[in-house]
Amino acid sequence: MAIQFYLEQLCAWRSNTTIPHALEATISLLSVILDDNSTDAPSSNMFSLRQAYALAVVRFVNNLVDPLQQGTFARPITSIAAQIGLPAWFVELRHQSTHEELPSLVVLREAAKQALAWLLRNYFIPTIHPTPSVEVQPTMVLPSFAPLLQEYKALMKLQANDSSLIHRQRDNLNRILRNMERWINETKLALRGSFGFQGIDEGNNVEEQSEGLALDYLCDNMLVKGGLFRVSKK
Repeated sequence: MAIQFYLEQLCAWRSNTTIPHALEATISLLSVILDDNSTDAPSSNMFSLRQAYALAVVRFVNNLVDPLQQGTFARPITSIAAQIGLPAWFVELRHQSTHEELPSLVVLREAAKQALAWLLRNYFIPTIHPTPSVEVQPTMVLPSFAPLLQEYKALMKLQANDSSLIHRQRDNLNRILRNMERWINETKLALRGSFGFQGIDEGNNVEEQSEGLALDYLCDNMLVKGGLFRVSKK
């Protein structure tokens, strides 16, 4: 059987080296589909099969979004899923499988098939036929940093004029810094999308490029006239 052959190849590869998260998810999905196809499961085993499918779907979602949780502050899974093009119903199914009653076997079987189809479109085909690296296009929509910078400058000015506000405004400062870190992560994801990798490739080169460009964009915003340093005639 073709599924058995490819599953054995992937497992053999995994036994010798670390494999990308997308392939880990593929192994989990193929394993449960193979077990389902090769067993005439009696009703007593239906719940175990639902558990296996649910675990495979949960791992599929986690393997895609967890590597992108790189900041100090966790981002909503729905936000990361949206940025890598993962349908929201996968996240909802993950939540239901983890915290609520397990979905039906019919739903889980379909979810496993759709997950493999998503991996084919967004991981395997781009890996086999990669698109050339491109420069960031001027028309690319990146999140605006200016409002965050203005808010930070206003708070720093208040504290410079009245040192007693430093302690009282600590929560506001932490909130602004969290939003800045979230801005960097969102910019990285937007830039990774410009390379055609959809945020799931494990290559360090892509991660380093997107992070470097995001930080360059951050510096550009800070160093423009009227950016981090106020404009003065003095």
